[in-house]
Amino acid sequence: SCGAGTKCGESFGVRLLCRDIMGSLLRSEEMAYVRLYFDQVAAHDTLAELARSEIIQLEDLNQEVSSFQKEAAGEIRRCEEMLRRIRYLDEQAKSYKEDEHYRYSTELEDRRIMSPKKLEDLDEFLCTMEHSVKQITTHEESIEGSYEELNEMRLVLEACEDVLRDTNRGERGFVTSLVKQMGALTPAAANAFRELSEQSRTYSGKGLVNFIAGMIDTERRAAFERTTFRVTKGNCFVKSEDVSGGRTLFIVFLTGSKVRSKVERTCTAFQAARYPIPEDSEEREKSHGACIERLRELELVITATKASRAEIIRNYRDYLDIWRDFVEDEKTILQASNKLNYDTSRSLFIAEGWVASTDMEEFTACIKRGQLSSNAQAPSLVEVRGVGKSQGEPPTYFRINKFTSVFQAIIESYGIAQYEEMNPAPFAVITFPFLFAVMFGDVGHGVIMACFALILIIFERAFQNGPKRSEFFAYCFNGRYIIFLMGLFSIFTGFIYNEVFAVPMNIFVSRWKFTDESDMACGIDNCEDPGAANPPLKPYPFGFDPIWKISKNSLAMFNSYKMKLSIVLGVTHMIVGIFNSFWNAVHFQVGNSVLLLFMSHSHL
Repeated sequence: SCGAGTKCGESFGVRLLCRDIMGSLLRSEEMAYVRLYFDQVAAHDTLAELARSEIIQLEDLNQEVSSFQKEAAGEIRRCEEMLRRIRYLDEQAKSYKEDEHYRYSTELEDRRIMSPKKLEDLDEFLCTMEHSVKQITTHEESIEGSYEELNEMRLVLEACEDVLRDTNRGERGFVTSLVKQMGALTPAAANAFRELSEQSRTYSGKGLVNFIAGMIDTERRAAFERTTFRVTKGNCFVKSEDVSGGRTLFIVFLTGSKVRSKVERTCTAFQAARYPIPEDSEEREKSHGACIERLRELELVITATKASRAEIIRNYRDYLDIWRDFVEDEKTILQASNKLNYDTSRSLFIAEGWVASTDMEEFTACIKRGQLSSNAQAPSLVEVRGVGKSQGEPPTYFRINKFTSVFQAIIESYGIAQYEEMNPAPFAVITFPFLFAVMFGDVGHGVIMACFALILIIFERAFQNGPKRSEFFAYCFNGRYIIFLMGLFSIFTGFIYNEVFAVPMNIFVSRWKFTDESDMACGIDNCEDPGAANPPLKPYPFGFDPIWKISKNSLAMFNSYKMKLSIVLGVTHMIVGIFNSFWNAVHFQVGNSVLLLFMSHSHL
């Protein structure tokens, strides 16, 4: 027997539906409820063809099953993990800076990875690649951290050598240097201080005065110096100097082990890096030489590590978009498979959904392509269960294109029309840009908008096939047609307001003039009595007379005009909405709505 809305004896592939209700942008498409039977072997390719065509809305036949318990839940999580790995690799590729020293000509040789067909192969490769990138990135960061520490130690050694250098090698140079730095002791006191330090070194092995040197963040410098002074009760001397990278080098001269312990705890609290600096000048020179040699070795290691990282990144970065699209497509197919019902007795998948009546031929062609590409032995069958509301409330489907899509998106941001209701989007094609122009009206700004949108329209193929665009530019590109219309309408209203970049135009010469006899202007062809302020017999041909811009009541006049214009536009919108409700009531044959809603609204 034939399904609802079919002709008996007519072939399925030629004409399935006989109702001649053609969908359009003004009213949603007629929808047919279909049931699809296909072999398990053809499931993946059939769903892939349907996903690419975007002509069916599948119904979930497993609503009672939790999302975590559905058959493809594990594979979906696997796809999400793969997408996370791709995002990580993409972030690493974006952070990579091209360098002549790191350019390699290596490319992927595995065709399974360049154009993947199976999730398993790509998942294994992404896992290996993520592990390699993480490992080499961690190694690089560790080496760079060691290099920074050694570089800071070099700076500290050089600074200490400058501060503690003394011409007399027989004395402890840092004591003499400290006396010079403090500059507050008399010669007798300085000699006594030096002798006391030598005696302390003789008996305890350590001098009376020692120091702590290191690096600290520049923003913590002042607080560190204040705290050090307070915890030692002034028994220390701090010398500091800013270096590059937001760091500050410091040297704290102090006496006694207890004071040293307090300063060390203060350094720990302020996250200051301390470095062991020898007190002897010769030892400092040896440490400085060893530090320089180690820095050179680390530079070579860092160069080699960056080259290895660059080779890995260049090996995969050109394929990230291909992999991302492949995984997203597979995830979509898996999500669709969770909505299917599996008939274990006949080893068939069953799918149900809504298809536009005018797309039935394309729908059957997709099913046929899926069967052929999968080499399935069992044929796929389609059963039309009903047309329209015979199988429940159908979804709303409007055919859109690159011009109308942005207007449809604006309307659907407020609400979606019900099945076969009037679509407000065609009216918004004119009203939305015009309302914008009423507020924005200016010839100069309108020309800039229209020219910008026209460039996007003319070169749209180049922009679509070009590199990935920023989010802001993507919004502008997707709305290029509405921007173009807004620019054109702004030019029109700009001529009405007589403005170019907020400057009035005098194209047709003002029809008003001011005289010495009166503060009020009068018409140039009707000014026999200037005090009467008679209007011109021939008004300004188009738009506002430019003299309004310099009149005292300009603001009041323009506000009054725009307020009245807003009322007119608002009432026009209300009338269009009322008539749309009338046509909806006529289409659905609801007489009560015509009498109780349309008549009452139109009366108001």
